[in-house]
Amino acid sequence: MDDFILKHIARNNPNSEERVIVTDNNVLVVTVSSRSASCNSNTHAQDSGSMAAISYCTDCGVALCTDCLSNHQSSDHYVVSCGQFPDPVIVQSSVRDISDTQVNKSSSNGFTCSSSDVKPAAIDVDCTRIVLAWPRPTCDDSIQHYEIRYRKCHDVRWQKISTNDMTECILLQSLAPNVSYETQVRPVFVDREGPYGPKSDPIKTKKSLAQNLRDDRSKTVKICDGTPSLYRVQLHEKEGSVNTIDKTRKCFIKGRHRTGVPEKTVLLVGATGSGKTTLIDAIFNHILGMEWSDDFRFTVVNLKQEEDARKHDQALSQTDWITCYEIPCMDGSKVDFKLNLVDTPGFADTRGIERDTTLVRQIRSFFTPRSDTGINKIDALCFVVQAPLVRLSAAQRYVFDGILSIFGKDIIGNIFMLITFADGSDPVVLSSLKEAKIPYEKYFTFNNSALFANNVSDQTPFSKSFWQLGEESYQIFFKELVTFKPKSLLLTSEVLENRERLDAIMVGLLDDIKSGLNKMENIRQEEHALNQHEAYIRANKNYRYKVKENKMNHIKLKPGENALNCLRCHRTCHFPCRCRTGAVTSSYNCTVMDSNNKCTICVDKCPMTDHCDTGYRYELSTVEKERTYEELKSRFDDAKSKESKSKSALKKLKYEYGQMHTQVQFLINNARECFNQLSNIALRPNPLNESDYIDLLITNEKQDGSVGYLERIEMLKDIRQKASLIKFLPDKDFDPLSKK
Repeated sequence: MDDFILKHIARNNPNSEERVIVTDNNVLVVTVSSRSASCNSNTHAQDSGSMAAISYCTDCGVALCTDCLSNHQSSDHYVVSCGQFPDPVIVQSSVRDISDTQVNKSSSNGFTCSSSDVKPAAIDVDCTRIVLAWPRPTCDDSIQHYEIRYRKCHDVRWQKISTNDMTECILLQSLAPNVSYETQVRPVFVDREGPYGPKSDPIKTKKSLAQNLRDDRSKTVKICDGTPSLYRVQLHEKEGSVNTIDKTRKCFIKGRHRTGVPEKTVLLVGATGSGKTTLIDAIFNHILGMEWSDDFRFTVVNLKQEEDARKHDQALSQTDWITCYEIPCMDGSKVDFKLNLVDTPGFADTRGIERDTTLVRQIRSFFTPRSDTGINKIDALCFVVQAPLVRLSAAQRYVFDGILSIFGKDIIGNIFMLITFADGSDPVVLSSLKEAKIPYEKYFTFNNSALFANNVSDQTPFSKSFWQLGEESYQIFFKELVTFKPKSLLLTSEVLENRERLDAIMVGLLDDIKSGLNKMENIRQEEHALNQHEAYIRANKNYRYKVKENKMNHIKLKPGENALNCLRCHRTCHFPCRCRTGAVTSSYNCTVMDSNNKCTICVDKCPMTDHCDTGYRYELSTVEKERTYEELKSRFDDAKSKESKSKSALKKLKYEYGQMHTQVQFLINNARECFNQLSNIALRPNPLNESDYIDLLITNEKQDGSVGYLERIEMLKDIRQKASLIKFLPDKDFDPLSKK
């Protein structure tokens, strides 16, 4: 019922106060005291104080307990819940509806009545609203409604508003903060308009939340002068929320916050340069009640030192950290809920796919049941996209598919497009999204170009219009946000776990395929050498052939990196591994371990206890060696034994190849299981289906030729191979080591 609750001291009782509940233009004045009320209905009238009242009937003027309320239900009686008032204030004496003429005939409301002296006064004032009330004029004619005009003191033009009926009270909204207003009221009859009464005394609105925050030096610091000046909001990292390994954190503003309010969580994702950072600043300024005429603006995005160093490079994401900005509900806030705004690093910056893979791991770490370091539900997953995008490039499609592949299908109803750089017309990017089959529930348009624009100069005539357009956009968005139902991230966490397991399997699969192909080539070379004609071999004692040998190297890990190695198989089963403990125990919770604590990478399903979290990882390399027939022959004692042992050597190679083939098929089956699971629960089953984008990155690396480009090209080729392998997983007959 209550849009908001206002209060002032009741003039007839200094120990009580009056509270005003305003809904539309209906105003209810309730006299209350700090003592809990007791039920005084007929049932308990004699038992003073025996039963606590929970409601108050405005028609009967009695306080009601739970039992009496159920017996008192009547469709034409108006009952006020005591819960509408902050504890311990409870309805105590009487309820008076200002629309009732009885109130205006009494003197207890503090107003004097005269047919020619209808002087309005403020019942209550905040930073943008005034509750205005006036006495009813004594006259014989029937009043239809009232017309109120108001203006800033010393302004020339008036603004007008009317009541819907005879109610002698109205709510003036959308006023400027910290400004004095004057008002006048006149009655409107059936056939004429009455004269305006005297002006009210100047009524000054309170400072806005933004102005109060600006003036509090413990909460803001000026970072540059200008028109407007720029202030940085002093954020504090929430204790226990900082994860320095995965680079996730929560930040909040210190101060007095309203409690018992709803909580909304919005996750912002998008490509580098889409405008997420400016959008966050704009949202923060809007919530704090920033006005176009204010001579200052806030910035809230708080970059770490290493992030701040590259903030002018638009090709790089400004943020490396996932940051949850907790914006509390404070007195004067434009929203009636606590907002958790989660900022993520931009996808597809110039650091490539490897950086995006790291970002996915960050998001997985942040989507945990541990409320101190992450979140476990969201109300809105918001893609930030630019309005002018006519067609999505391969890189942009990769961004959307990469993000969608992170989330479970149950989140689809909570996906929204926040379209930046909008100019009021239909955004052309909508057709691009439709063509790319990007799912979303609704879209909202924003234009933040006026956020930090000069608000004094005449050279920016359109900036004020863009500001007003932006304010309307945020009002629409937050009004809709209240209706969004939160979604648990449990299914999304399952998607991310399967995605990480699939990635680990594909890394092992690529290594095993390379190793298997090398063994196949070695068998071919050895067979060819042993099957040469005896005379040819004798005539060419220095006959040479080449073989490729697989070698496992120990690669020292960088600080903060972890790898899970199998001591039995001598391979790395998971890198990078999020689990950080020196000893692997039954409580070691690694993605590659199944529900029975068996490894899904090892062909023998080695138990968890056969694994170790070490300071190095295994990396497969191929070494090409040249051999001579004499070297091959020297491995055997004589011609007869040579033949048998040659066959034995080939048999051994073929056995090793058979083992490798079994390992490959084992990993393919595990990968297929993960892929099928992802197909059932993920919005996008394959995050690496944009081979065009990978080819583009390879071409760019070749053209750029910067230090390390050859290594990066090899990495991209591996990723492309992985993407190609994933495409074949649905085929049950797929065999990458087949001789076909």
